[in-house]
Amino acid sequence: MKTAAVVALTLSCQGFWFGGRSGRIALTWAPDVPAPRATLSWRLMLGEAEASRGTLAFSARPGLPQQLELGLPRVRAHTRLTWLWELSGLTSPKALARGSATIHAFASDMLAPWATRLRLAPARIVVCDASGELPEMLSAQAIPHVAVARAVQLAGLRADLILVAGDRLGDDPDGEAALLRAVRAGASAMVFEQTTPRLLGHAARPRVPPARLVLAGDHPLLRGLDEELLSSWLAGSARDVWAVHLAPGGSARALVAWPPSGAALRGPAPRELLHSKREREPEETRETTQAVPLEALVVAELVGAGRLVLCQLPIERWSEDPRGQLLLDNALDYLLSPPGSGAQGQGRGSQSFLPVEDEG
Repeated sequence: MKTAAVVALTLSCQGFWFGGRSGRIALTWAPDVPAPRATLSWRLMLGEAEASRGTLAFSARPGLPQQLELGLPRVRAHTRLTWLWELSGLTSPKALARGSATIHAFASDMLAPWATRLRLAPARIVVCDASGELPEMLSAQAIPHVAVARAVQLAGLRADLILVAGDRLGDDPDGEAALLRAVRAGASAMVFEQTTPRLLGHAARPRVPPARLVLAGDHPLLRGLDEELLSSWLAGSARDVWAVHLAPGGSARALVAWPPSGAALRGPAPRELLHSKREREPEETRETTQAVPLEALVVAELVGAGRLVLCQLPIERWSEDPRGQLLLDNALDYLLSPPGSGAQGQGRGSQSFLPVEDEG
């Protein structure tokens, strides 16, 4: 994003919006700069083509944001647009400030096919969410599900897939036990951000978001989610994120992680390290190599007969942020697919960050 020093831009959901809907842009004049009367002119560009344009009387009140609702065209896939803007004084044609911002548009109906898919191949989805936001979003997409407020209510429920909303497991050992029993019996589970120091057998702690991430880029859960998208997601969070600590030698696999510290690495480029060829080899052919500890934001593991995914990404607005729905679309495809199918990338095995062997 490029902006003049006297104007700060804030885009809702960091500029990741649904096509065919409006997003919000807040423009704030610097508090220590005299504020003139001005006109905001803008153009929304799709490549070299102009998608829309407009003007707005800009009330430049220092330190106070002025809101703009910007509508996007409908799109069928992830599309990048550029918003160009300029502030001009009322008494002079000279530009006071100008800049640009990238806007990412996504299909607003990306989850819609699941209503049909689940009619043809029924699956019992149970959602644990006291706020009601996640069940409400699923209902709006006609995705059948059963909602419970607490994880302990999972006891005795039959489920093919369990979705646990943020902060449903802290200080609830009975709820964790009920969830793990369901997974060991064959259910799949996706657990979203939990701010607790112990999470389903793993230690966790708050950390400042990393400057860069390492991704298992070929895992089906990350389809369409690249490092740029995930990094912007973290940059937009006003708080620390809770990292899951993975000890060496465990079966859990980090899909999105901090780069390992204190160890040199060998093998493929960092983007490929979390999902290397070594992990996809049959168990009996793998070398035994001690892995280094990792701190991760997305973790996948096999637990008994089921699959468990821990996702510590800060998902806050299910109905507004397409990144959360894109992740959920991937999760439905991955966790409702039979093991060994094309949607599966999860296998047992040690982490694939490997320390350099001692050559001395």
